[in-house]
Amino acid sequence: MRVTRGLWLAMVAACGGSDPGDPTDARVVDAASDGAPAPDASPNAFHYEVTILDINGALSPMHDQLIACARGGLDEWGTYLSGMGTLTVEIRVTSTATGRMAGASTSNVSVGPCAHTASCTVVEEQAIRRLRTGLDNPAMVGVPDVHIDVDPSYWNTQVWVDPDPQARTAPVPGDRLDCVSLFTHELGHAFGMVGFRDLTTFQPTVAFQSLYDDQIQVGTDTLTFNGPLTVGDFGPIPLTRTSATQNVYHYGDASTPGPIDTLLMNGIVYEYGHRYRVQKLDARIVEDLGVPVYRLPAQ
Repeated sequence: MRVTRGLWLAMVAACGGSDPGDPTDARVVDAASDGAPAPDASPNAFHYEVTILDINGALSPMHDQLIACARGGLDEWGTYLSGMGTLTVEIRVTSTATGRMAGASTSNVSVGPCAHTASCTVVEEQAIRRLRTGLDNPAMVGVPDVHIDVDPSYWNTQVWVDPDPQARTAPVPGDRLDCVSLFTHELGHAFGMVGFRDLTTFQPTVAFQSLYDDQIQVGTDTLTFNGPLTVGDFGPIPLTRTSATQNVYHYGDASTPGPIDTLLMNGIVYEYGHRYRVQKLDARIVEDLGVPVYRLPAQ
């Protein structure tokens, strides 16, 4: 098996991005020492641990809130996803390219030739590898599986912190974005909705493709995700293609309005005052990428 190092730096999720911070300053703040999900979560849910890296202390008074919101997003996915080992997630407080949040696996491992693209190698995201096998990336042992970058200004001015991120019953203010929804969205990128395609031409840009990249079909006026499980339930999924920043690695597009335009991983708009949840489409997409799914959302 050939291990690819640092490829995530060239990958795109379009929500944002930043360079990795100094891991020596990270501290574990997850209250569950065994990495367990919330006490009322399904026994099938994957286990996780959360750390936070805030070198400059920009959000130090909010560390507990950040952790709670991240746990809410992990438990939202854990309602449907299982896995081996313990998924390790690092929240990094840092400025991002888009001034928002950005999530991805911290590394990936090559798993063989592309199935649908000539002369390329497919890489598996470390978050998928962890849940599927329980294993580290052998080239990056001890490195967190997932990073979620949080821009301090964005957190302070745009985000609402749910007082109970597990129950998720309090109304979301009409002038703020729900923190659990944002973490859930970024985890969707970490679970595989990332890759190497050009955001304008949609074509491969390097000799590597993500598992998600390899199941994309580019047409004259179409861009779709064609994973077999997803297509079996929903048909080819239109991806974002007319946005300045969100193309390819989100679904839905303003040029072809449809019911998926308001779901978790849409690339059109995130609404104030709205709570987003993992739905069947999201579970099917990550299942097509190899993430273990133990049950599907009802819709």
